[in-house]
Amino acid sequence: MYEIYFFEISDISNTSIVLPEDITPKSHFICEVAFDTLDNQRNGTHFSRENVGFKAITVFRQVTDLIFHHFEEHHPGIYCFSATDKKLEIIYQRLLSILVRKHSGFSVQRALGDRDYVIRTPVSL
Repeated sequence: MYEIYFFEISDISNTSIVLPEDITPKSHFICEVAFDTLDNQRNGTHFSRENVGFKAITVFRQVTDLIFHHFEEHHPGIYCFSATDKKLEIIYQRLLSILVRKHSGFSVQRALGDRDYVIRTPVSL
């Protein structure tokens, strides 16, 4: 089981993600997104990889659905993610492609950091 976290970025110093210059807390409601297993949270092994095998696509879809539900309730203009390593970056790329396919009006771009991503929602356009 996974938990997903949405952190509002009200000050650029509250995140390690290097956002594009046109995205600032003054111009957009920005949420940083992270998710992890409940076991990792309980055991203090944050973001330790779990072998989900064939269930991965189900996890991806659940996470994208949760992001969309959060969007429907809170209407942020921007979501941002940061992948700590190459494997997590691949996972995020898959997640983001599912999100964009399922929900028109969402678009993805690379942020300025090596493994940072920005999702623009219809509110940001």
